[in-house]
Amino acid sequence: MTAHKKAAGEGVPQAACKNLEHQHFTATGIECQFQDAARAAGIPLTGAIIADGVLHRSHIEGQRARLSDADRAAIAAERQRREIERQQTQRTAAEKARFIWAKTQHITDPSQHPYLMKKRIQANGARLSVYQGRASLVIPILGESGLTSLQFIEADGSKRFLPGGEIKGCSVGIGMSGVTQAEPGGF
Repeated sequence: MTAHKKAAGEGVPQAACKNLEHQHFTATGIECQFQDAARAAGIPLTGAIIADGVLHRSHIEGQRARLSDADRAAIAAERQRREIERQQTQRTAAEKARFIWAKTQHITDPSQHPYLMKKRIQANGARLSVYQGRASLVIPILGESGLTSLQFIEADGSKRFLPGGEIKGCSVGIGMSGVTQAEPGGF
């Protein structure tokens, strides 16, 4: 069956599914298994089932196309709950960033970290953190409220951000006198 026919709503015929018991790992076999499981659960699906690894929505017979006011309210409440959770995670990450930043060392010479040597650049306000025997460059990430997160650069050039920290809409605090001159934890 072509993808065009599937998109037009022409799914695998029920009769074809009964003959596919030995083809469990083919797209058609997976589609049949899904249709059979839905029928067994009392869910009457209409339209094509497409087993291509991408999320596709399917209409259920008798299902209302519009959300009720209660559904919309539940969605809004869940969205608000997730936003509050995201903000708390970011506040916690900012506190952790301030703690780590206060423990970092000023870099006075590029020879203090292999990444600076390899790139032939100055630290420009980046600092050094030595944790469990591993030295990382630490780059401050600044938002409207000050220090929100940190970026860590390893000797091999791999980079990672502090988990949970606010990054979107923020700037990197390299070469900014307020960052390099600030007291530890003063953000």
